[in-house]
Amino acid sequence: MKQVRFSYRIAALFFLVIVFGALPASAVPVQQQPIAAVTAFTKALPAELRSRLLYPFNHDERFNFGWVPGTREGVSLKDVDNKQRALFYDVLRSVLSPTGFKKVKNILLAEAALAVIEDAPSYRDPRKYWLTVFGKPGLNQKWGLRFEGHHLSLNYTFKGNRIDAAMPSFIGSNPSVIPSGPHKGLRPLARDIDSVWALYNSLTPAQKNRAREGGGLLGGLKSSPGTKTYNISYQDGITVVEMTEKQISLLLDVVKAFIEYLPAPYVQSYLKSLRRREIGSLRFHWSGADKPGGSYLYRIQGRRLLIEHDAHDDSGHIHSIWRDKGFDFGIKTRWTPWDYDLKQQK
Repeated sequence: MKQVRFSYRIAALFFLVIVFGALPASAVPVQQQPIAAVTAFTKALPAELRSRLLYPFNHDERFNFGWVPGTREGVSLKDVDNKQRALFYDVLRSVLSPTGFKKVKNILLAEAALAVIEDAPSYRDPRKYWLTVFGKPGLNQKWGLRFEGHHLSLNYTFKGNRIDAAMPSFIGSNPSVIPSGPHKGLRPLARDIDSVWALYNSLTPAQKNRAREGGGLLGGLKSSPGTKTYNISYQDGITVVEMTEKQISLLLDVVKAFIEYLPAPYVQSYLKSLRRREIGSLRFHWSGADKPGGSYLYRIQGRRLLIEHDAHDDSGHIHSIWRDKGFDFGIKTRWTPWDYDLKQQK
C-alpha cells in the first residue's frame, strides 16, 4: 500500500510538472488582450503547428464540440515546447477570469489523478487539451476560439477583443474530489456543486416536489454534443414565480457559479441581461439524491437559457453544460434580444 501511495505521488507530481511547470513566475499575473495573446502564440509556432491551429471562421469544425476523451483538431499542450506552452497559457488567461484559470487547472489536475487511478497515463494524459482558432483575430473582425479536451469544451466568439458569445460550454470533473496524492481533497467544481445544494436545501418539501415534477429523469444530459443549437421543447420543475426572493437569488447564484470562469465584464453583463430579459421564464428541475453524496441531476431552463448538471457515480463524476438558443456559437436567432446589453461590457 505504501508503494502504491508513493507511486501515485510521483506520478501526480510528474503530470503537474509537465503540464504546468513551464509557467514562469513573472507570467502568472499578466493578462493580455485575446488578440495579442493569440497572435503571440501563433507566431511562436512552426508552420506545421500553425496550420493545425488556424481554421476559417465558418468552418464546420467550429461547431464540432464535445467532451469525451480522444483527439481534437488544433494544437494540444502535448504538441508544444515549454516556451510555446507558456504562450498557450497566456491565451487561456486572456479569455478566462482568475477563477476560471484556476478551475481549468484543477480540472486538468483531476484528469492527472484519473490517469493514475485507472492506470491509463496515455488515455488520460492531461496534456490532451487542444486550442483551435477560427478566423483571423483583429480589432474589427469576428473570430472564434475553442479550448477542448476531456471534461472541457470552452467555445468563444469574439468581435475584436470583446466576447460576443461564450457558449456552448461544457465543464466536468472526474473524480469530483481527488482521493489521494499531493492534491487530496481538491474539488475542481466545488462552487458549482455547493451553490446548487444551497438552492435545493432552501426549498420547502412542497417546492422540492414541484422541482422533481416532469420528464427529466436521471440518465444524462438532454443537450447532445456536436450540434449548432439545442432543441429541448419541454419545460419542467418549479418556476421562479413559486420561489421567494432569496431563492431566486440563490438560483441566479447557481448560474453565476457556472459562468464565472469568464472575465468579470462578460459575467456581469450576461447576468444583468438574464435578470432583465428572461428571469420570469426560468424553471429549476431536480432529480435524484436528496442529500449530498448521491447521484443527482439539475436543470435550469428558460426561453433560451439551458444549464444542465449531471452528477453520477454517487456524485463522483460531474458533467455540466451551458447553452443558449440566442447565442450558441454567436449565431443570432429570433431568441437574441440581448445584443445591446452584452455590448455594454466595460
